[in-house]
Amino acid sequence: MEYIIVKLGGSLITDKTNPYIFNRDIVENLVDQAKYFLDKFNKQYKLIIVHGSGSFGHTDAVLYNVKDGFEENPFGACRTHYSAQTLNQLVTQSFIDKNISVISLNPSSFIFVDDDKINPNWQILDYMLSQQITPLFYGDIILDKKRGCQILSGEKIINLIVDYLMSEDKIVSQIIHLGIENGVYDANKNVISLIDSKNIDTLQFEHDYETDSTGGMEHKVMESYNLAKKGIKISIVNGLVKDSFYKAMIQELYHGTIIKK
Repeated sequence: MEYIIVKLGGSLITDKTNPYIFNRDIVENLVDQAKYFLDKFNKQYKLIIVHGSGSFGHTDAVLYNVKDGFEENPFGACRTHYSAQTLNQLVTQSFIDKNISVISLNPSSFIFVDDDKINPNWQILDYMLSQQITPLFYGDIILDKKRGCQILSGEKIINLIVDYLMSEDKIVSQIIHLGIENGVYDANKNVISLIDSKNIDTLQFEHDYETDSTGGMEHKVMESYNLAKKGIKISIVNGLVKDSFYKAMIQELYHGTIIKK
């Protein structure tokens, strides 16, 4: 059995230019592709889904400066968590409506930070996977004993999942990032088809901290490159292109960026 981890980007599943707008039709199309894949390949692969917070969690994370934690008033962290959870419920509903067995895993309920150490409890993930339940994670705040809280991005969650699965000798064959871009662009706005040790240090990124509190494409690429060093195939794909998600899962040719060591 091999594991494919899929990240549904916040820019894809929400309108990041308008707070709290859910792209329901787009998500339902992605869920249809996931269902087709699972029905066809469920004996070979298991999917683990992670999604970003888009214009839900990021809106409040920026408004309340949650990335710096809190000392006394936790309201900003609570509001950010509520918004991220609201989006997660909408995504979960899209899977349930298609009769896919998913259960949402709320990061703040099983991951705690003590003395700068992130301490997840993976027992529930093990059980879900053994019962043919697709785990559905999402970017969220987690409580931090020193700082009050910190933001746990979808990319960081993927890192934690990979470390755990590999420690259990499980095979993570792919990580697929679905967004609204055709991949990673160079300075001339051309898609970089391959990122590896030869060009990783030459990349330049634009930042928009007003709509993204977790570092955007640079964060995604650097986290992905660190995982690629472990031998995992990683792709960044435009989820708006017809059947691109399904084609990525079966490793057909598609327009995007591949990241490897």
